[in-house]
Amino acid sequence: MPMPTLTEDGPLSLEGRGYPPVPKLPGFHSNQENARPRPQNLRFVNGIPGNYGDVRTRPQSAPVARGRGAKAPQAAAPAPAAGSRPGTAAPPRVPAWLAFDRQVLRYYAFFKEAVTESPSEEWRLRKCTIMYYLEDGTLQVSEPKVDNSGIPQGTFLRRHRVAKPDGGFMTFQDLVIGTTISMYSRSFSIAGCDGFTREFLEAQGENPAANLAFPEDPYVAKKAQREAATQQRRGMTETSQTFFSVGMKNQSFFRNDRKVLRFFATWDDTGSLFGDRRAFIVHYYLSDDTVEILEVAQRNSGRDAFPLLLHRMRLPKHLYEVGVRPMSASARAKARHQYYHFMDLRIGSTVRVYGRDLLLHDCDEFTQNWYLSNIRGLSVADFAALPVPTAKASRAEPQVPPRDAFTIGSDEDTIANCVSLVPKQPLRDMHHFIANEGKVMRFTARFADLPPAYRLHSPADAERNFVVSFFLVDGSLQIFEPPQRNSGVIGGKFLERSAVYKPGAGRHKYSAADFGVGAIIVASGRAFRMVEADEYTLHHMEEHPETFPQANAKAVLQKLREQFASAEKVDELRAQLIRSDAEGLGDVAAAQVPQILTDAGATKSLSTQEAVTLARVLGGRGEGYEFPATELLSALAQG
Repeated sequence: MPMPTLTEDGPLSLEGRGYPPVPKLPGFHSNQENARPRPQNLRFVNGIPGNYGDVRTRPQSAPVARGRGAKAPQAAAPAPAAGSRPGTAAPPRVPAWLAFDRQVLRYYAFFKEAVTESPSEEWRLRKCTIMYYLEDGTLQVSEPKVDNSGIPQGTFLRRHRVAKPDGGFMTFQDLVIGTTISMYSRSFSIAGCDGFTREFLEAQGENPAANLAFPEDPYVAKKAQREAATQQRRGMTETSQTFFSVGMKNQSFFRNDRKVLRFFATWDDTGSLFGDRRAFIVHYYLSDDTVEILEVAQRNSGRDAFPLLLHRMRLPKHLYEVGVRPMSASARAKARHQYYHFMDLRIGSTVRVYGRDLLLHDCDEFTQNWYLSNIRGLSVADFAALPVPTAKASRAEPQVPPRDAFTIGSDEDTIANCVSLVPKQPLRDMHHFIANEGKVMRFTARFADLPPAYRLHSPADAERNFVVSFFLVDGSLQIFEPPQRNSGVIGGKFLERSAVYKPGAGRHKYSAADFGVGAIIVASGRAFRMVEADEYTLHHMEEHPETFPQANAKAVLQKLREQFASAEKVDELRAQLIRSDAEGLGDVAAAQVPQILTDAGATKSLSTQEAVTLARVLGGRGEGYEFPATELLSALAQG
């Protein structure tokens, strides 16, 4: 079978030569005249996907110019002009939200609001700004805020498509300068527009009118005339209106509203534990002479970022007593309280803020210009910034506040609170805890009549007995009163177990060395004299002579031997012992020993605890620790 010959137009047909038709294989036939490609309407234009029509009938066009100064593009493609070549079409349609992106028409309008409850004005003029967004046809009305107007201002009509009274939605063709439009039963008079809006309207073939002036508010005009007449009557000008004007409090507020003096300060806290130099910003509000102090948070400083050191208030120069209730402003004025004034703020001066001395070392440009314009005798040299040293903080001992009736907790807890903001649990001396756990010193005590501070209230108080328990593990004290029949006093706990501090000794509390027979302690405003001690307490005191020197038997005997070293002294002591023994039993009680030694001529008598210790060494027995007098003389002779 002969092969077909290829030509420039494609393969030759063999059907007319008696050969069977050639199968429609790729490369052997052409079907361009019957091609029907799938239409594609979805594509990207300027990076924006959308339905831009059939590609075959809408050739690509140049990108649409965008920008505030460019002419406004057409959102919809116009119809082909008459006489145009067939097969040509307009540029592709661009969506309105893309063509008019960030293009807003701005009009200046006003409306008159009736005032029915004021005899001085019938209506007030309120100026508004109408914003028309071309991308979606929405409209927004806002009222610029006027200082101290007393009227809620801002967004008057939120952004949305506004319906017209006769149907449809409002467009920019309805916004014409010099006309009045109605939106939600309120009439707005359009007085002008901005430059961009005027260019857009001219590009659309419109001829906008010139901007009109706003009508004058009669109430505002009368108020301005009254203020000018008042100033002229007082002989004041704009340049001479200072803060020292008498009777100008309200005018000073309006004139100085939002005028704030700003100083940069530093607080030298290096003297305290972990203290350093901290930076602050001092704001002085000229409108009402109030002060606000902000703390400058440093990165990686380890401190919590507290926004305010001092809330906006009048800063007193001294700490005044609050009294029963806080004083009013008039009461503080009558008391002549002194507050910081802008005349007290200078570069290099110190401001005391409730115990903190802040050094003003710099200020901003507005503060400098204000002082130069309003205060005479100042120059630029007076506002030169001071160098702030950056010395490292020195470690100091924690300053523990004095203990008073309102102090709660132990000294260890108080010191931990002074060291860190989040205190840790105080460490316990485990050796002391193990050695003294469960050890309690107990004494029998009575009220001590010590006038005038601790005088007995009644004779019955002298007969009251108490049990004083001192816990060696933590130095706490507990006082219990045993009930007595027919005494008229209800017994029970007189003092809950707690740490008791010595009167007049600051933060020093009672220790074990302060206790003994005959010792006096003060607790809960009453004085107690230790009368007796139990056997365990006396034995514990004798085992620890380094803590209880009055329970050291050797030291007590040596003290007596030094005073009765001569034979004459010993004979005098023997005579006093005989005189004190009226019954002739030859026994001496421990309570009688101090008086006997004094009568015998001893220069240093023994205390009650030393007498008890001496009696126990010499074989004392019974409640009074009675011992033979011969034992005392024998002990002195052995030395």
